[in-house]
Amino acid sequence: MRACTTLVAAAVAVVAQQPPPSAYNVEWTTPTPEPGMSSDKRPTYQGAMPLGNGDLTALIWANVSAGGIQFSLSSSRSMSSYTELFKMGMTQVLLSPNPFTSSSLFNQTMDAATATVWLSMGGTAATPAATIAAYIDANANVLTLDISSPAGTSYNVTVNTFSVRPAQFTNHTVVWECSMGWNDPDVLLGAVPSGAGFQTGTAVIYHRNNLTSEGSFV
Repeated sequence: MRACTTLVAAAVAVVAQQPPPSAYNVEWTTPTPEPGMSSDKRPTYQGAMPLGNGDLTALIWANVSAGGIQFSLSSSRSMSSYTELFKMGMTQVLLSPNPFTSSSLFNQTMDAATATVWLSMGGTAATPAATIAAYIDANANVLTLDISSPAGTSYNVTVNTFSVRPAQFTNHTVVWECSMGWNDPDVLLGAVPSGAGFQTGTAVIYHRNNLTSEGSFV
């Protein structure tokens, strides 16, 4: 009995030493100019933080010069027929007036306990000019932005596609074969069809995999 009691006490002591989720928070107090540029001349977003629920994922970053936040969305269902995942556009939410102009305060934090990205803009650490909390629902494919800002603040939401023109794929390996084809651009609907189940003010973007002249999808 004495040996068994000792083992239980030791196990409890090990569990008690585990750090809280907040120990894994990531906090940045200076913004990263976006976008950057990779060695092969492609845009990079090194100031972005990830969110996701296992299906819907997002990259979130601050737009200090314009005063707001930007994010890209992707999903396990956004896949071309050659099994490559791709992002379905980029959304920008800007505040006017720009809260960053009131001071140089900047804080972007990934809260590990709640899987939330917090952005504090302008003002002081105790009373920032504006705050944005971004998170993805664990049980639904929905990205939510909770914005706190002074009275009189206006918001502008812009959705941009990443694929604006057809792209040609040459000798792209598809597990066991190579193929050639054209990938059509993403489509952003200017007017959402009535009766389609979308709320008023909804922006809809979609991508379609088209057939090649050889009869295979790309």
